Amino acid sequence: MNDKIGTAVIGCGIFGSIHAEAYTTHQASQLLWVCDINEERAKALAEKFNCKYTTSLDDIAEDEKVRIVSVATPDFAHYEPTMKMLSYGKNVLVEKPMATSTKEAEEMFAEANKKGVFLMVDFHNRFNPPFNEAKRVIQEGGIGKPLMAYARLSNSLYVPLKMLSWSGKSGPHWFLMPHIIDLLFWFFSRKPKTIIGKAHTGILSSKGIDTYDCIQAIISFEDGFATIESSWILPDSAPSIVDFQFQIVGEKGKIEITGSRQGIEVATDKFTYPFVSDKRELYGERWGFVYMPIWYFVNCVRENKKPEITPEEGILVTRTIEALVESLKTQKEVKIT
Repeated sequence: MNDKIGTAVIGCGIFGSIHAEAYTTHQASQLLWVCDINEERAKALAEKFNCKYTTSLDDIAEDEKVRIVSVATPDFAHYEPTMKMLSYGKNVLVEKPMATSTKEAEEMFAEANKKGVFLMVDFHNRFNPPFNEAKRVIQEGGIGKPLMAYARLSNSLYVPLKMLSWSGKSGPHWFLMPHIIDLLFWFFSRKPKTIIGKAHTGILSSKGIDTYDCIQAIISFEDGFATIESSWILPDSAPSIVDFQFQIVGEKGKIEITGSRQGIEVATDKFTYPFVSDKRELYGERWGFVYMPIWYFVNCVRENKKPEITPEEGILVTRTIEALVESLKTQKEVKIT
């Protein structure tokens, strides 16, 4: 008798392949399906992980053996597959951002509640060791109440120009900022009040990608504030395609994290900061923080335990970015909650 949980992945790109790999390496999971609008890409991933493939959401929705579905489609395309799977009673793990509109995110949450299933956003940096340790220190009162923060998550031009085929339908605000906004709210443990932002356009649009080049914003809390920034125009000569910095100042201490440097520098024909803690194979075993939230979600479903990363947190991140976009258009401070 096979008592493994049937799983499926919608979206067979970079992160979809990570979800598929995670489901094939969890002892309680069996990957049954992968789905993509590109049939060849779906077929290739299915052959790699020995499962079925499809271009139709119906095939997965109507398969009663499937209990968990990952939605790893582009930022702007989370709503339809998530709603479809939830309506069929599937537990859904959706990539960040939860949605690109608050209305859609709230509808997803309502559908999950209606069907009595779990819905979680893959905020995988909560499982990233330095940020997880920062949360522990803050929870234990090590720096007192957080009062001020600075967070930067940026990419080199490689990401919008070469890595993503859909970058013009997204931007640094939807692709990068959900990570740092979620971490910020997680650390502060209180809701934001307002946001005001500034942005530059012109460099990417001159290359046919109609989105922001770089953005900086200030988020205000009742008794604190934070500066956040993201860019998609760093030079490809940078030692990493990711520039990740975080600082939290509290009543009696501070925490600083350099997420883009993970304790190793390599100089060959190019100087690089390799990523070593995200995903790795060691002695035939997979490990790394990008797999962990996926494995965690499987455990939650198996044990019928509500995930600690809640849909409400995903909705708040989306609402914050929507407010940021409004601020960029009006050049005024905008209320978040």
